[in-house]
Amino acid sequence: MDVEGGVRERLTVLCHVWPSLSPWNVWDLAWRDWILFAAAADAWVQSRKESNRV
Repeated sequence: MDVEGGVRERLTVLCHVWPSLSPWNVWDLAWRDWILFAAAADAWVQSRKESNRV
């Protein structure tokens, strides 16, 4: 698993949806917290894609 790539891939979404996360402090998240934020970011992107299909 490429953690750095996963963070960079989601960074814009993370900072948009959760403004308290930044490119500097996202690296300080505990692994279990990162997994939750990454899943939520992916779900947010998916929901945006689905809402634009209507």
